[in-house]
Amino acid sequence: MILIFTNIRSLENGTLSNMLSCQDADMENAIAIVDNLLAHTQKVYRYLPEKQTVLSRGKTKKESFLDGLPTSFTTQEYKSVALQLQLPEKTTERYINQFVEKGYIERIGHGRYLHLLKKEG
Repeated sequence: MILIFTNIRSLENGTLSNMLSCQDADMENAIAIVDNLLAHTQKVYRYLPEKQTVLSRGKTKKESFLDGLPTSFTTQEYKSVALQLQLPEKTTERYINQFVEKGYIERIGHGRYLHLLKKEG
């Protein structure tokens, strides 16, 4: 900011050259602006609401179902995971189709799937 003031002063005086030197007035003006901005920032900060803690929500059944699927699985295996979560069969089939559409899982054969979001291991 000091250099900006120095350049403006040099342009106004017509003394713009390759070698510029800052004057005390440039420094004082820059400090005055920064002090003013700091005071305004502190004033605004006082009016901000206090930080609120956000409670993390639990996983939905859909998310739990996706997380429960192994890296490679069959239709029977995903139905077993769904049964543990007490998901209806039609809902489970809809979830699988949605996961395929979104690229979360891939159909690699008849009744065989690959979980693309999980790493093998």
